[in-house]
Amino acid sequence: RKSATNEAVQGAAAAIQRYAEMFAHRAACTFTDVEQYLNMLIRTNEEATMNATVSLLEFAETLRQNSTVANCSSELGETIGSKEHRSRLCAYIFSIKLTHKLLSARKDLVDRFLPDWAEIVNEWKASLSLSPSNEEEKAQQLQPGDDLILLAVQQLLYSDSSSNSYSSAKFVSAVLLESAIEHSPDNAYLKFAAMDVYHQLDATSRSWDLFQKVGIKHIQLDSCSFTALPYLLKGGLYNEVIEVSTSLLRFQRGTARDCGDYSSRAMDAGTLSKANEFMTFQREKMNRSLTLQFCKGLILDSAPLLATAVPRMKHDDDPLLKGGLGIKQGIVGGKEDFARATEMVVACQNPHAALSIVSWVNCCGSFDNTEDFSDNRDLSIVSQYSSLQKPKIEEKRLMVQETFRRGHVHGLLIRATLCVDGMKGPKKGKIVKPSASLEKRTKSLLESVLSASEFFDTQMEIENSSEGASCQALLHTLLELCRFLAIVNAGMPSIGEDSMDQREKQATDLMRQQCIMQLKQAREKLSQFLSVKNVCSMLANYIAPLFAVFRMCTDVASAYGWGKRKQKKVSEALGDFAGELNGFIQEMMTCISSLPSSETETSVDYNLTGNELEILDSEVLAFTARLLTQAQHRTRMRIEPVLQEIDEFLDEFDTSKGS
Repeated sequence: RKSATNEAVQGAAAAIQRYAEMFAHRAACTFTDVEQYLNMLIRTNEEATMNATVSLLEFAETLRQNSTVANCSSELGETIGSKEHRSRLCAYIFSIKLTHKLLSARKDLVDRFLPDWAEIVNEWKASLSLSPSNEEEKAQQLQPGDDLILLAVQQLLYSDSSSNSYSSAKFVSAVLLESAIEHSPDNAYLKFAAMDVYHQLDATSRSWDLFQKVGIKHIQLDSCSFTALPYLLKGGLYNEVIEVSTSLLRFQRGTARDCGDYSSRAMDAGTLSKANEFMTFQREKMNRSLTLQFCKGLILDSAPLLATAVPRMKHDDDPLLKGGLGIKQGIVGGKEDFARATEMVVACQNPHAALSIVSWVNCCGSFDNTEDFSDNRDLSIVSQYSSLQKPKIEEKRLMVQETFRRGHVHGLLIRATLCVDGMKGPKKGKIVKPSASLEKRTKSLLESVLSASEFFDTQMEIENSSEGASCQALLHTLLELCRFLAIVNAGMPSIGEDSMDQREKQATDLMRQQCIMQLKQAREKLSQFLSVKNVCSMLANYIAPLFAVFRMCTDVASAYGWGKRKQKKVSEALGDFAGELNGFIQEMMTCISSLPSSETETSVDYNLTGNELEILDSEVLAFTARLLTQAQHRTRMRIEPVLQEIDEFLDEFDTSKGS
């Protein structure tokens, strides 16, 4: 408590120390036992906690030094037995965890008390002697020193002051985790930590391999898939996003079916309480699952960007996947859009389908009450060894917000596609009165634009003022393109007499005063934040929907004689918009081109020091470097072809290149 006295705080610290002296050498759960009291201690006012914190840090330092095993033989000329070694190892791990926990609240003491990560790694190496001699038993058991690698990696990443995605600290962390996984292949925590490190190194394909090896299935899809989904989307692995998400949707459908069966059996057996438990669990936890709704939105964003296999040889077991735009699914402004949109309209009514969030957003309108969703994520997976550096876990409210945004965006895409299908171009230079069907579809589109605009302006939280505002500008650009489509295609909303000149003026003014200005604003700011991860996420979240609606706009404009490179005001405005968007696409392509152009070549030099090279296993180091290059190249293969396809289409509007 903030009102705690110095005496009370000192007494609590002394009690924690006495408990540790009794059990730190004997029980691996000692830190878990005292953690809640440490949380209370570090939350009290700074003046009262200062002396107690320093006292505990000094105790942890003494305990660590007295428990060191790695230098025991060389310095003291003595050897210790297995039992004594395990006792010291247990105390050593406790001392590091205690140090990390206390330093998380006192950054000013880091330089004084944070141990050298190399020392922790050497202790891990010494702990390998405790492994079973039998190889089969060794592979099935977790190594007693696994926690040391997790703690050393956390320290490395915490101390990494470089903003470079490919810093030596991240690379060393990857090598250490690969070494630990080699000795303890069944430790899921090592794999989860490695997934994060590889994602930071833009090698998300390796993160996906590790996620598969963890073996997440059944109910774990709801509680554990959050560890991979953000990485997969930001790593450009859209196929894998859909694979994980659809697995969860299938599981949810199965539980809904099984729940009724098991409840019926329980009632037949006379166990009414169990029947009620089944129904309550399904209603409160499964039907309202936060991850389920989030996955539905991810499926919609990823579907237009599915990649196809490109075998490098006959019967290739591990083919490269090459990205494409609208190859199998999704609305992308292409010829298949109407057939796909028709199927989507039907799927919107299926509560178990991903597209159900489109109709769900229309019904709900807002998400003021996030308590309607059940957060079934097991956050302890990533927070257990993250005292120094807090894990990046998406907040519940932001996940709901992203789901609503995706529902709005894909609802707009479906309605825009239906409007284009009902298009009727002019005859003999005169406007053809829109059919009742087209008017109804256009009215629905404009109503959705208003609803989405209200959501984007009033309910979306902007995490980062510059980057968030820029993404919001991209969303408003999408809305203005939908308005452009309504004006050209149906003359709605009508202003005065409907004519070709009136539509041309309205469309030109809207394109220049709103669409282009919003896009410029977004591009100027987003260019400062471009990274491989941002490119991958923006492509799915914003660029692909924006490009799809722009293609629809050009198709409709062409039907009215305002196509590419025409000497018309609308054509020139569309050309200027295409040039602005293409400039941003080329900046994204430049960012992606920093990744390796093949699986064997890389220009990245991690600049390891002599001390780091001495500590790391040379074979594992070379193996990790190869994995990184392969995984980074695969990310490039997913994203670059999509950007090139968009670039080629937009390049057709460049009048300087001739017909």
